This record gives sequence, C-alpha cells and structure tokens, in this order.
Amino acid sequence: MGIGWKALGAIGYGLPIASVVLIGMIVKGVQENLNLGIFLWLVSLLFIGSAWYLLGDESKQKGYKIFGVIATASFVINGYIFREIRAFVESVKEASIEMLSFTKSSILWLAVISLFLIALFTLSEIIALSHASGAFNERFLKWSAWTKAIALSLIILGFASFIPAIGDLLKSLISKEIALTSIFLPLTSLSLGAILYVIASIFAMIGFLDLRVKVNKYTEIKVE
Repeated sequence: MGIGWKALGAIGYGLPIASVVLIGMIVKGVQENLNLGIFLWLVSLLFIGSAWYLLGDESKQKGYKIFGVIATASFVINGYIFREIRAFVESVKEASIEMLSFTKSSILWLAVISLFLIALFTLSEIIALSHASGAFNERFLKWSAWTKAIALSLIILGFASFIPAIGDLLKSLISKEIALTSIFLPLTSLSLGAILYVIASIFAMIGFLDLRVKVNKYTEIKVE
C-alpha cells in the first residue's frame, strides 16, 4: 500500500518543475516551449489529483479525496480551455471581424473560468498540504504549504503591480525609452514567485515519497 500514490505524487509534483523551466525559456526566444510547459503543468494536475485521491482512500480522509476530484476536474476543464485558446490564437488571422469579436468574448469567459479553477486548486492544495503535514508528521509537506502560499502571494503581487506599469510601458514605447523601474517590481515578484513555486514542488515531491500511513481498525491515522 502507498506505492501507487507515492509514485503519482512524486511525478505530479515533479512535472511543474519542468513546466516552469520550459516556460522560463521563452525569455530566450524559445516560444515553442510555452505550449509544452503548459501541457506538462496540466498533466501534473491529473497525477496530483490521482495521488491525493488514493492517499485519502487509504488514510480514510474524505478531504484529500475531494481535493483529488478538484485537481482532476481542473485538469479536464483547463485542458479543454487550453485547446480552445490555442485554436483561437492559430485562427486569428483567418477569422472575420464579426467572428473574431464573438470568439474573443468566448475566450474571455473561458479564461475567467480557468483562473477560478486554478485559484480553487491552489488554495485547496495549500490546505491539503498543511493538513497532511500535521496528520502524518511530514515536515516537507508543511514547508511546501508555506512556500507555495508565499509564492502565490508574490505572483498575485506581480500581476497586480504590472497593471499600473502598463501606462508607463506605453509611454516608453512612444518615447522609445524603456523605463526599467516601472517593471522592476512586477518582474521581481513574478520571478521570486516562480522560484518559490519550484521549491514548493520539490518539497511536496519529497514529502510524498517520505509519507508513511497506517490505519487501524478504528480508522485513526498513525505514522509508521
């Protein structure tokens, strides 16, 4: 028992590491890695969901099973949304203005749904990691929960601080002078958030491999 969800958890939390690396390579002009990076992250949701569901089944924790369902549903729905957005991007030049306006509206709603699911998944994951760290006395899951929470805060700060910087960037394009100070905070926050996200994934991967679960006849969780 436990071999299945250990392997699934390790793979699930290992894939986002490769995903972040591939997406980060876009800065160097390797844009084709974007689709592969996003695809790997989406597949990680399936592995993570399966791992948590099996862990919940073995440890008799319904909360973990619910999170497993949320992660799996996020994989299915976000996978469909990703496919639709890719199709939209590829057909932009061929579409008519009327069709393009309609499609843009549809894509916007899909993007909102995707962001909601990602937020729900991430918050549920932090709660699950935090609970499991106490239930199984696994320090790596605790570190992963805290690190992921800080990473999420930095990423939100990065996107939020980028909004007022858009005006400065437009002015820079007109004057042909790049104001690095206006994008320093967004880039710094997003970069630190991405680094911490990778570290949190490493902690979670180690934590899953290190987990020991034993359930007695009264369905009480114990640590071997």
